[in-house]
Amino acid sequence: MTPGMTDHLIAVCKLCGHTVRISLEHGGRRAKCPKCDGIIEIPKGETSIRLRSDRELTREARAKAGRTGPDTDSDAPAARSGGRHTTARIRRVARKEAPARRVALVVTVVATAAIVAGIAIVLLKRPAGGATSGPPPPTVPAPGKKPHPPAPPAPPPPVPFAAEREEITDRLTVFVKDFNTNDLNKLAKYYTCELDTLRRAFGALPIDTELTYENYKAKSIDVINQNEIRMTLSFDRVLTNTETKKSEKQEGAERVLTWTRREGKWVISSAPEP
Repeated sequence: MTPGMTDHLIAVCKLCGHTVRISLEHGGRRAKCPKCDGIIEIPKGETSIRLRSDRELTREARAKAGRTGPDTDSDAPAARSGGRHTTARIRRVARKEAPARRVALVVTVVATAAIVAGIAIVLLKRPAGGATSGPPPPTVPAPGKKPHPPAPPAPPPPVPFAAEREEITDRLTVFVKDFNTNDLNKLAKYYTCELDTLRRAFGALPIDTELTYENYKAKSIDVINQNEIRMTLSFDRVLTNTETKKSEKQEGAERVLTWTRREGKWVISSAPEP
């Protein structure tokens, strides 16, 4: 390198035209203009320019460079003695992102959010389990398990005087059995009347005739109280001639019997009737 010559970078402010000389180590950076605070783009080292000192520059060259004297860049701090070299103070300035890059970034973010929202809507509208719309499949019990048996029916309401009704039904069966024997002595225990009254009632029948009750049943049982019951008896009345063995039947005959409890037994208090 020739004596009196130094390698520097020269940079010009695009706003005010101020020219600065900067060391090669700052090549490719950006600096702040010491005169107008504008941004100066510093060229890279490959495009470095060999500059001469102010003493070597002609007046005409200094005028072209915007310098009127040997110490033109008085605002910048002198780097060396003698005023031979002038340098600009380097201030690092944050590099602004290109507008096109910002727009591309915003478009990418918006598109990604739209895709995510669309996927979420599709998943929410899809039926649970991926099943298609339609009637649900019939419920099939698990193998090896028996279905629960149906609940038993509710018990019927209790019948009033159920015990008395059962007693009088049993008493009727025994009464008809003794009645069909045509033995008045056996019938006497079923009536509250005297034996003579019973004989007169059945004496109206022919002497050679027997009377029997068939297909009998209690058509209705009305419990008056615990000691009195009124029963409607339905039966077929059969008269049989003891000599000819011929019979006459009266179907659907009815009698009303009033039963009264006496000394723990049910007896007929109504008038005897064959």
